[in-house]
Amino acid sequence: MPGIKYGWPKNVLHHAGIPETVYDINASLPQTVSIVDGIVCMEGDGPIMGTAKHLGLIAVGTNLPALDATLARVMGLDARQVTYLALAADRLGPICRRKIKQHGDSLDSLVSPFQLVDFPHIQALRDRSWGVRAT
Repeated sequence: MPGIKYGWPKNVLHHAGIPETVYDINASLPQTVSIVDGIVCMEGDGPIMGTAKHLGLIAVGTNLPALDATLARVMGLDARQVTYLALAADRLGPICRRKIKQHGDSLDSLVSPFQLVDFPHIQALRDRSWGVRAT
């Protein structure tokens, strides 16, 4: 949506109903294969003012919540704190790490915590179990 209509920063829209919309869209989809390009990502104040971060990662999954929860963990985030994932948990698919069947590289070897913007509601997404301090 255009920032000129909704104001800046536009990311506040993500806290005004978008999680529910993401959940609803995912609930209406048939089983889908998703491919996520994580070769070069963006951390910090994205999607315009962030910093490029090279991960060299391609992720593929048939369960969207499980795939997104796994990628949240790669970013150093607590999937349970991501609103649309919390809504989807055990309804559309698992988000709990022990319930997700993962192939390929181990999750522990892929974790590369992303820099987060310094807003309390964003910092609350950080998964402290990885031993990462807020940045």
